Amino acid sequence: MDVVHLSPVCNEFLSDVNILYGLPQELSYKIVIQMIICTGKLQLVNKPHPNLMKEDAVCSLGGITIVNVKTLEQKKMLEKMVVSLTSF
Repeated sequence: MDVVHLSPVCNEFLSDVNILYGLPQELSYKIVIQMIICTGKLQLVNKPHPNLMKEDAVCSLGGITIVNVKTLEQKKMLEKMVVSLTSF
């Protein structure tokens, strides 16, 4: 599986979490797509390293996003995604 094929899986996962928290499916998909578009544009324009974007442009100190990011890091999610992309 390459990154292009992983993207719809990630989109669905993110949408499913929104739905789990009560958002309607169509709204959830729109939010996820908009998030991807906005972060992509931000990175294209400013060309920051993804870590800098995460820390400086996306997360606020004490906000829920940084809490979620730290949980993903603790659970080694990035490493698991890399393994899934290279296990063919």
